[in-house]
Amino acid sequence: MDQGFEFDTISTYNDIWFRALHQCDSYEWQIGTDSKVFTKKEFSLYFDVGGDIPVRLITTRKPDKTCDPNDDGRDTFYRKFVLRIPSEYHPLYGIYKGHNTDTPAQEYSITIKSPFPEWAEGGLYGLPNACTSTVASPIRHGYKYFIVTDQNINCLEVKGVGRLSNDNKTISVDFSYATNLSTKERVSKKFIGVKQ
Repeated sequence: MDQGFEFDTISTYNDIWFRALHQCDSYEWQIGTDSKVFTKKEFSLYFDVGGDIPVRLITTRKPDKTCDPNDDGRDTFYRKFVLRIPSEYHPLYGIYKGHNTDTPAQEYSITIKSPFPEWAEGGLYGLPNACTSTVASPIRHGYKYFIVTDQNINCLEVKGVGRLSNDNKTISVDFSYATNLSTKERVSKKFIGVKQ
């Protein structure tokens, strides 16, 4: 699944991917107060501290003098994001009652549990609705987004991307799961739920 999000608030203890949106001849990334300069179009960094993180990207390319006679081929971009240290009170954690969009009359609940304390029992439970496992599907999450990539057969190898609404009440999860574990055939669904 190759999906990316633009966001400004992220949970710590995650790999954060940085990607320039345009093809250029060179890239010069400055992330936070680190003196290291990153020169690839795309890369990831692991963060384990909270706070405001400024990002600067300088790109160079062949100047386009036809559109702008003063074009020097150099552009500078600035962004900032916030890293929050997760806790038991993260907005994603909770029980969501809802349904798959193709079967709105068949309601069920999913649960996203905190890995705190002691990084135990955290993850996603109840997705897909056929899953009765007491073992959570592992998730990687930001502040309002998460990715689930369960490589185990405990919940039909569910994979997906979830997003929490701005008011922290509604969750939508685009996911797929194996319908046949030996052939790896998969079906795609979308779950919409409201926090209970």
